Amino acid sequence: MRAQSETVGVIALLGVVTIFVTMVGVTGIAMIPSEETDRAQTTMVDVGLSSDSVRIVHAGGEPVSANEIVVRIDHDGGTDVYRLDTDGTVIEGRFDPGEVWTLAEVPYGATATVDVHVIHEPTNTVLDRQHTVFGDDGNGDGD
Repeated sequence: MRAQSETVGVIALLGVVTIFVTMVGVTGIAMIPSEETDRAQTTMVDVGLSSDSVRIVHAGGEPVSANEIVVRIDHDGGTDVYRLDTDGTVIEGRFDPGEVWTLAEVPYGATATVDVHVIHEPTNTVLDRQHTVFGDDGNGDGD
């Protein structure tokens, strides 16, 4: 009888260890981010905002497809959406480090309150945002 109890105990312990290792493995695999998420998280952009233009500069990190980047401009009750691959200074293919996208005709006035969001559409990641209140002189200092 003792030999059977020992064998049953070893088999039960082996079953518990197998289940534990499987759960840890599945959890570890589930935590690996997709390539799109990883690419968006390592892409750095800077927003430059003035009363007469919006500039988006790829400040470093991974290149990203220009058709995946959306620029949303919220201003005084209105919202306008632009794409890097079709609006402004059109960028074809990839948006690489050092490249600049410019929107020369802005949808807001010289005394507007403006919020600009640069969004990686596939992952819905906000890459950068800028809030500016333009004064009567249009210099963005809020006076």
